[in-house]
Amino acid sequence: MRLLILILAFFNLGAVQAEEDVRYYDIELIVYENLGPIPAEHKEVKPISVNLEKPDKAVTLGQAFTGRLPNKYNTAYAFIPLQLEELQLVKEVDRIRESEHYRLLLHTGWRQPGLSQREALNIYFKHLVSAASDEAVAAAETPVANETRARPETDAEAQPQTDIDGKLEGVIKVILARYLHLNIGMLYEKRQGDGTVDLFDSSYVEERENETVYYLKQNRRMRSKELHYIDHPVIGALVRITQFVPPEPVVEELQPVPIQNKTSGAIKR
Repeated sequence: MRLLILILAFFNLGAVQAEEDVRYYDIELIVYENLGPIPAEHKEVKPISVNLEKPDKAVTLGQAFTGRLPNKYNTAYAFIPLQLEELQLVKEVDRIRESEHYRLLLHTGWRQPGLSQREALNIYFKHLVSAASDEAVAAAETPVANETRARPETDAEAQPQTDIDGKLEGVIKVILARYLHLNIGMLYEKRQGDGTVDLFDSSYVEERENETVYYLKQNRRMRSKELHYIDHPVIGALVRITQFVPPEPVVEELQPVPIQNKTSGAIKR
């Protein structure tokens, strides 16, 4: 009997640990352009070839997730866009909008499971940057996040090109291990209307036809709820990862059903 109790306790402990391993996180991302003067140490040009390809089996931000996850994860929380009221970095976005030194390129967010190194999926986005006001961009966007949002690739390509002066493309992977880990790679292609190009260090820029391509790639260890700043001479990023706790399922209490007496009248003897 004592052995049976130990075996049952072992399996119960394993079940509890499995439940604790299932975590979900809200990832919020801000990308902005630094409009200030270029540091002198980043003005040497050494042309390179940088391309950002969509990885196989990547999740496209803004599109419904159709992939497969281990059974322990609830697909209702798998790579879904955050609603406006769920975003937390609104004050940071307002500061960027009000500043003369920065330009907001993207503000978006999504919810996903905390996946291990083996399970983690790449998240891909492509966002066209408008030369018009943020309000004009907001009117053209599909509802994925805040006023400036990442859209499905097909919708982004379908938008009229007259007011587009750049394209932001990125691949992000969030890994849950002992700590949270963020792998991020982004390309920002900025059109130069007068044919001129900026001069940057080879690790940040490449000259293309009437375009300047800025490149950012970093791996970062993160903590939940902390705001992390990813530095770059031109395109900076703010990232916050917050754990999301799913609501407890509502269990309706069953009301007792009165038992009707099928017999009526006096019992005859």
